Amino acid sequence: MKQETPTPILIKEASKKFHSAMEASFKDAGIDELRPLEGRILHYLVAHPGCSSGEICETLLLSKSSVSETLASLTEKGFTTYEVNNENRREKQIEVTPKGLAHQNKVDGIIQSLTERSFDGIDDEDIQRTRRALIRIIENLERREP
Repeated sequence: MKQETPTPILIKEASKKFHSAMEASFKDAGIDELRPLEGRILHYLVAHPGCSSGEICETLLLSKSSVSETLASLTEKGFTTYEVNNENRREKQIEVTPKGLAHQNKVDGIIQSLTERSFDGIDDEDIQRTRRALIRIIENLERREP
């Protein structure tokens, strides 16, 4: 008798499949110099100009080191630059370069397409219910046990 796959394994597998599909789509679109995480962060930067790395961490649920490494890579590849914040000279603002903006249209299309493909055959109510459940799982796991 086949046992049911545990939910944490299913969550991890869905994430891996999305990541792999994103890599393949980037390659097909001719933007394989971007890794999926770089694409996600570039997408966020274009949608939220002037945001800080801390905001990226908080919204995309990423570690500071992961965001720092990815931003450094995006800058090295010419997708982003850093500008000094005139209001707080110790703070750097992340700016998307023309190269980053040119690639962003492709990234947006890929993310939209994969999201739609991921939810094919699932009604909006189930998508929202799943989203709420995943948020609750994250919150539960962030709580420290007494």
